[in-house]
Order: sequence, then structure tokens, then C-alpha cells
Amino acid sequence: PFPQLYGGGGGGCGGPPVGAPENCSGLTDEGPGVPDYNDERLTITQGALLSTVTVSAGLAPVRSKPRFDSEMVTQALYGETLGIYERVGEFGLAQLHRDRYVGWILLADLARTDSKPTHRISALQSHAYAKADLKSSMRIQLPMGARVRVIQFVDGFAEIAGGLWVPHQHIVPLEHLE
Repeated sequence: PFPQLYGGGGGGCGGPPVGAPENCSGLTDEGPGVPDYNDERLTITQGALLSTVTVSAGLAPVRSKPRFDSEMVTQALYGETLGIYERVGEFGLAQLHRDRYVGWILLADLARTDSKPTHRISALQSHAYAKADLKSSMRIQLPMGARVRVIQFVDGFAEIAGGLWVPHQHIVPLEHLE
């Protein structure tokens, strides 16, 4: 039932790597189609969990090494949660909770929060404003798929955690399928 995502194997989940569950029961709690396979790109090989944090930048590059000039292996979106396992200078070794990718992320792009997302950005790109007014100061650009917690809806805007405002038509509930 699942496409071959990472090569290898063959089996009941559309070709998971060797060692993956045959019955597709090894899915994470992030929803259908998010594999829980033993892929080296998805495995922390060092350190113990230091903290769980959320991405506070619109997009945060996840790199192969703790350097600005190293290869970007993926990007983490605003609102994604991840675990930090080691710190080296300005970078933290992270594992993203949603897709389990592992890499080095700039610590300045992260924040501690207990806020659970309720919605996601459905427009290709949106802006979060200081007030429920398009003419107010734009604070951050949010890409499609960014996860936000809606506090309230006022005058065509959704107030999200952090006191920012996003145009209401740019968001949908997390469970909404398109």
C-alpha cells in the first residue's frame, strides 16, 4: 500500500528496506505514509536526546555537517518539531519528528514551545503579520506545509501562537486533505 520510498527490500509495504516491518505497522504517529524504516538517513548514531524544540524560522536548512557550507540534506518548516542530540558551535544534531531525517540545524532557527499545531499553511507562501492587518509589519514568511497553532479568528485573520496573524484563507486544519 505504500510506494517504495527508500529502495531496497521488497515486501508488503511496497518495497521497504531490509528489516522494515512486513505489515506496514511501523508507521509513526504523524499519520499515514510516514515510514518508520531503519534507513541510515533516519537514524541517530550518536548522543542522547538533549531537548525537543520547534522550528521558529520559515524554513531551516538541515545540513550534513555542522557548517554553513555543507550540503543541505532537507529543510525543516516552521512549526515542525525535532529532537536535538548534540551541539557543536551554532549547530545542533537534530532528528525531525515528522519524517525522521537527521542532520545539523542552526540553533538560532529553533525555539522551545509546548504549543501543539492545529493548522497548516495551504497557500504556496504566506506571511505572518504583527497585527490582523495586511499593512502591519510582516514578521515571517511561512511556506506551504508550515504548521501553526491557531488561537482565534478575527476579521479575516487567524492569530497564531507567538502573537502573529496569518490571513485566514491561507490555512487549513491539519486533518484537511487536499
